[in-house]
Amino acid sequence: MGDTGCVPELEPEVLSRDGRRPWRRGVVAACLGALLVVGLPALVVDHGIRGREERALDACATTARETFAGSTAPMDAMASHVRPVLENGPTARLRRGMYALVSDAAAGADARLTEVARGCRIDVWWAHPALRARRDACLRALDESAAFLREVARHGREAFRGDRPRPPDC
Repeated sequence: MGDTGCVPELEPEVLSRDGRRPWRRGVVAACLGALLVVGLPALVVDHGIRGREERALDACATTARETFAGSTAPMDAMASHVRPVLENGPTARLRRGMYALVSDAAAGADARLTEVARGCRIDVWWAHPALRARRDACLRALDESAAFLREVARHGREAFRGDRPRPPDC
């Protein structure tokens, strides 16, 4: 049975390795085109949103560090001033007086950090988990610093403990 020329032979169906028919080139090209039309603008928008979020977090970090330094400076100065007296074994009454001086220096300083934390509660898009983690770490550091200053304002001796909060690293 040879080729008679009258009836064209059908091409055998080409199957992929897993037994399915491959996609036609036109379908693949249309899908890639749609992906470019939707994906490229989405990337541009995401880049813009990420840039705004990063700039807001950078501004927050600068403000947080400056406010931390300004809030803790009076307390640190007073603690440095009274430390020699405390190290020389003062009477209980004098010790209480020295701690009271440190408490007074810390009084109200937490309010500035709390205000900065309120301003740092920046909305970050769900698709930017690293930026959300950075914001959350900054807020935690500000909250811990404010709590520390409140504790020092209540009990001046807390200023001399070893596990003091560090400046926020946002």
